[in-house]
Amino acid sequence: MAMYGEHPPLKLAKDPSDPVWFWFICNGPHGERFSWVREFSHAPGDLSLLKEFIDEKVSFDPEFKNKARTVALLSLDIANVAMVRKAIQVLCIIGNEKDMELIKELVYSDNEEIVKDAKCCLFERKIKFKI
Repeated sequence: MAMYGEHPPLKLAKDPSDPVWFWFICNGPHGERFSWVREFSHAPGDLSLLKEFIDEKVSFDPEFKNKARTVALLSLDIANVAMVRKAIQVLCIIGNEKDMELIKELVYSDNEEIVKDAKCCLFERKIKFKI
């Protein structure tokens, strides 16, 4: 178990040997314990930490953002709540308008955690949606 919760099985990765898939599944700062709310006004929240992490990775690998976006989009179709939630969190940072249309659909999920993450993502991106 990591700081951001239990990881989904690595076998869910389309390519378990790919370091981006490994990061997405096994490392934070995203996952079941991800908090959309900043706990302290003087400390960065999980969303800020995730953005910083992605920006740092991009500084070493300019394609990291595209790779991570592809992994997140593929993960939306995996029947695993943790994978979908991680995808929403990552796409909140690096997703485009078309990706946000997919997130809007998740507001109607049967899983309350996915619904919560989808709504928070859309709120953070200042995107209106109908319930």
